[in-house]
Amino acid sequence: MAEAELKIKNGLRDLGYHPRTLRVVPITLAQLLLTVRSPRIEDITEVALLQLQGRGGTVALETCVIAVSRFLAEKGIVENPIRRLGLQPKLLHGAPDIILSNVPDEWARLAKQWHETSPLSPNCRLRHYYRILSVGRWMRAMHPEIESPSQWTRSVASEAVAMCINQKSGEWANLGADRVRNSGRPMSASTKIHSLSMLRTFFRDLQQWEVIPRRFDPYTAFQAPRSLRALTGPDPRILQDDVWAKLIWAGLNVTGADLSTQGGGTAHYYPLPFVRALAVVWLFCRAPMERDPPTSSGMYSVAGERSG
Repeated sequence: MAEAELKIKNGLRDLGYHPRTLRVVPITLAQLLLTVRSPRIEDITEVALLQLQGRGGTVALETCVIAVSRFLAEKGIVENPIRRLGLQPKLLHGAPDIILSNVPDEWARLAKQWHETSPLSPNCRLRHYYRILSVGRWMRAMHPEIESPSQWTRSVASEAVAMCINQKSGEWANLGADRVRNSGRPMSASTKIHSLSMLRTFFRDLQQWEVIPRRFDPYTAFQAPRSLRALTGPDPRILQDDVWAKLIWAGLNVTGADLSTQGGGTAHYYPLPFVRALAVVWLFCRAPMERDPPTSSGMYSVAGERSG
């Protein structure tokens, strides 16, 4: 099974899947092999994939099942990858008293109200909800006299910005440090910016819904510093020659069937010739003589440039 697991992980990595999806591959593969009663991935069937997808019950497992099905379809083991069921993320991954531990009651109440009212997607609302609760734990520790977002001032907002910038993984979480990945390490710049965006969205919505008074402007109070935004520049991945060849073939052979449609009809948002022209520009945006000299590795970045 270890060899099959490595093979699937490498295949999904080449397809561009995130490491968090790869972490679910072992348990997904184990359940699939138990279902077909075989140690060979060649014996996995579409029926087994659909069975596991139906009884999985979590978004992470469903995402991995779909990813594995795409890998198997590319290898010709199954005819087509399976489709998403659209499972909703679960609100609580533990007892409510643990999730809301050390969170002021009024802050927890408004956080839940925001989660149930926000028009954002379920996954986005859930991620925001947990981050809002972590800010509530920080507030309980640093400002025990503050119980509600309505009591926040511009000064408290500035302290919250500094907390988000200096926050480490697992800090102010409801889980133990041993259950948090990269616990104690500094968070990435994009995660810090996301935390500030979450606070901006939370206070903006509560103010616009007239739940709390407008005591400061969330857009300026929770703006990410320029020094932090400068750390989130382009970070192209390195692609092997075979993956780059697939991208070139796909870009030069785009058809109407590859484009999304509007309202379930046949009309495309952008004309097909426009998409084809854009694909060519993306693939060949730099002339060959402008590229760096080829290296022995023969690798390209996703930006379409030769990587030295």
